[in-house]
Amino acid sequence: MFMFQPLSSEQAKSDFKKKANIFVGCVVALKVSSTIIQKVKPIRQFFMANDWSSSLFACFGDFKICLCGTFCPPYLAAKNKSGADGRDCTICDCICCPREYYTRQQIRSTYGFEESPVNDFLVMWCCGPCGACQDARELQTRGDMVR
Repeated sequence: MFMFQPLSSEQAKSDFKKKANIFVGCVVALKVSSTIIQKVKPIRQFFMANDWSSSLFACFGDFKICLCGTFCPPYLAAKNKSGADGRDCTICDCICCPREYYTRQQIRSTYGFEESPVNDFLVMWCCGPCGACQDARELQTRGDMVR
């Protein structure tokens, strides 16, 4: 049978200090985690159209852009870069194959979207063709895509 034995005052103080430290550690961990959660955008927001006129995976909204992004991404990247620069697309644009990350950053800057370099990097690294299609739809919606 279990018998409860009273603790000495030193044992009680030591036990109390341990429990108090654990409690303080939990409170600090909760505060830190809530701060991190507030600063990190939810995953749903990452894929939705924050400032963009269409979401990342709305590729089928414009079938022509979807086909171009699927079968000829360098050409779509060149069209996006020239559209973001406000000029006609040349053969040099297609040969040099501009980095869509920088084009995406330029589109954000031009239209006053919230800066998000990490999200842009992840979009272009993991879903490059979808990101290029989203850029093209944005330029087309705003009338800056040169046909």
